[in-house]
Amino acid sequence: MTNKAVFEHWTDWAEAYGTALRATTKTPTVKFLELDAFTRHFQSILGERKADILEVGCGVGLNVLPLAKHFPDLSFDGVDAAAEMIASAQETLGSQDAAVRDRVRFFHGEGVALDTIPGLRDSYDIVFTDRFLINVKPLENQQRIISKMAAKLKPGGYLLMIENSINTFNQQNQ
Repeated sequence: MTNKAVFEHWTDWAEAYGTALRATTKTPTVKFLELDAFTRHFQSILGERKADILEVGCGVGLNVLPLAKHFPDLSFDGVDAAAEMIASAQETLGSQDAAVRDRVRFFHGEGVALDTIPGLRDSYDIVFTDRFLINVKPLENQQRIISKMAAKLKPGGYLLMIENSINTFNQQNQ
């Protein structure tokens, strides 16, 4: 798929599925496992301290929002290139308790331009992705995005990624 086709796919899914899990994930089991992995790693890395977290490729907020509920001392920013995904994330955020709403922000922007998105913090304790880079073509753009994410880290910060490979993706969708 070309970048344009991938972008159109996610825009279509955002429009079709809105705030539902299906907008970004085929099964609830996958999302449960991903959230469990992030929860365990955040706890291991941060303990009980306050921290700023950035998700690149946040979709409709299906990672950021449950993680914000679980970790009351963490602030979260999410970035996605699909405006429709961000609109759905904002819609869901609006229905959350003030304790969550006050610690979560969503931004429209592309990973390759992470350093130019207005409003993002200069640096974060953790920057993470979840099945995002597989959607970026070519490999050089993936590498640029990883570099941009690393540049957003505070000294001693962590870059966490749960990613697929093209071969795994192709087998999954046969």
